[in-house]
Order: sequence, then C-alpha cells, then structure tokens
Amino acid sequence: MTRKHSDATYVTAYAVKALIDRNPLGRKSLAALTRGIHIGRNQLQEAFKEITGRTFRRYRLEKRMEAAGELLISCNMRVYETAKKCGYKRTPNNFSRDFKLILGLTPEEWLQLHINQYNSNRQSTL
Repeated sequence: MTRKHSDATYVTAYAVKALIDRNPLGRKSLAALTRGIHIGRNQLQEAFKEITGRTFRRYRLEKRMEAAGELLISCNMRVYETAKKCGYKRTPNNFSRDFKLILGLTPEEWLQLHINQYNSNRQSTL
C-alpha cells in the first residue's frame, strides 16, 4: 500500500469499511458515515479504494448483494421481499440488475443453483 494520505484518513477509511461489513444492508452515504469528521471526501475515497481495491459505492454494493444472496437462501425470502429489505422498494428490477452484475446470476438463478446444491448434498448424505 502506497501511503499518500494521513493516518487519520486511513483510520477513517478502515472504520467506514468496518461499518459496511457490519451492516451490509445499510444505505448510508459516505458523507453520512463520516459526518463530523473533517477529512476531504476525495482523500477518503482514494484511501478507501487503496485499502479495498474498490470504490466506496462498488464495495457497498458488493456487500449488499452478498447479503441478499444469503437472505434468499437462509431466510427463504422471495426475491421481491429481499429486494425491499435491501432498499429497492420502488425499483425491484434494479435489484435484479445489480444482483446479476455482482454475483453473475439473477436472483432466481442464484436461488435455483443453491437449492439444487442443497438437494444434491442432502441426497449424498442419506
């Protein structure tokens, strides 16, 4: 990691990453997550990308879609319910688009794949 920014900038970037990791379904912006901290937005975004390899927006979207995949499987939620829980109340089609962009499958394909894997694992243990 090339150190271009102050220690405070990196500490803040790691704190933002931890907040996203703890609450991947959260919809707070970078400004909302760092309210009251006096670090330039561009510096913070650069430091965040340096430590994660992704922009803030992309990292947050990836974590949200990974959590959505888990919800579909573990909570037996319908796709539209999962979309709502992930903050796509008015735009469920955008949820499917983002899900496929990040995980490579539509939510329906993801669910079908994991149901098939679960059933084949279950049959092999019987």
